Amino acid sequence: MRRSRLPHNGLKRLQRPEAPAAIGSTARATTTTGGATRLWRVSRLALHLAQGLALARFVYPRRPRDAQLAMIRVWSGRLLAILGIAPRILDHGALPVPCMVVANHVSWLDIFVINSRHPVRFVAKSEVRGWPLIGPLCAMTGTVFIERIKRRDAHRINEVIGEALADGDRVAVFPEGVTSHGDVVQHFHANLLQAAVDRACPLQPVALRYLDCDGARCAAAAYVGDQSFAASLLAILAEPAIIAEAEFLAPVMPRGHPRRELARITETAISGALGLPVVHRKPGTPSGPPA
Repeated sequence: MRRSRLPHNGLKRLQRPEAPAAIGSTARATTTTGGATRLWRVSRLALHLAQGLALARFVYPRRPRDAQLAMIRVWSGRLLAILGIAPRILDHGALPVPCMVVANHVSWLDIFVINSRHPVRFVAKSEVRGWPLIGPLCAMTGTVFIERIKRRDAHRINEVIGEALADGDRVAVFPEGVTSHGDVVQHFHANLLQAAVDRACPLQPVALRYLDCDGARCAAAAYVGDQSFAASLLAILAEPAIIAEAEFLAPVMPRGHPRRELARITETAISGALGLPVVHRKPGTPSGPPA
């Protein structure tokens, strides 16, 4: 998997298109992949997922933690390559260990983009467990599933996250709670940040965005509304290429900050890096599939 390291030069760190308006555009590339290309991608994807399941069941549990993380990183990178997704990753060295990764949420691809560089344990909606192939794969590699319709489940998840942080793991959460089209950053909820406060672990903000071949925001990458996972996958396969940009920002130390203040700090850092407004939704307003 070929990865681009970007120069550390201020606003151009993510090599954004010259016209900022293009980022907010919903324009798509004028061409799509042909049927033969899509069939080839689907065939390779099916084989890669089957291989991943076999590795997760028979090899992964028997490897030391460092080797497990390497397996996740390599497998995620290959998945992105099969889907025609090229990651552009900007980081400033190794992530803190342990830490809580906090990211904006656009797509189910977010998990694999982050894992292709810095493998972490993710907190995901319980529905992901039922997704064909990917669900069992996530479950076998340490994903923490949350019942978002049950308010009390946040307390259980915070305990699980706290135990993982105490064991020296990195854990990733999507505080928006739902996905977006990638044109805004939605209000960050603070509930799942409590474990980082309790353990005094740094928060690692990550800014994510997806671009198409023309350098415009890639609408096909977003997983929103009532769209099914199959429909989302088909839309991604139809794209000639997608650029997945991920910027790992400066870590935030939780000492002296309550969880709600940490939510605002990380929300502001990510929206600022992306140049996007923050939208505070009214309670009960639907926006996309829960994270």
